[in-house]
Amino acid sequence: MTTVQGSHLIQDLLWAHAAPADGVQHIVIRPVPHGLEAILFVTAASDEAALARTRELMLRAREPIAAHGYTASPPA
Repeated sequence: MTTVQGSHLIQDLLWAHAAPADGVQHIVIRPVPHGLEAILFVTAASDEAALARTRELMLRAREPIAAHGYTASPPA
């Protein structure tokens, strides 16, 4: 699978598993030396709340992403 195809796939999977409560406004997937990086723009009251929402979304999407041969790591 090419990076572009993988980028679109990961983006689609994240949107498919995002809930309105996650506050996701925009998702960017970009190539990095070790694979792909997801950048999520979310609406939240604080940075901590944004990170918590992003972690929850990544955990929900982890298994479907893995089914396509990718590893999803929630933000630290």
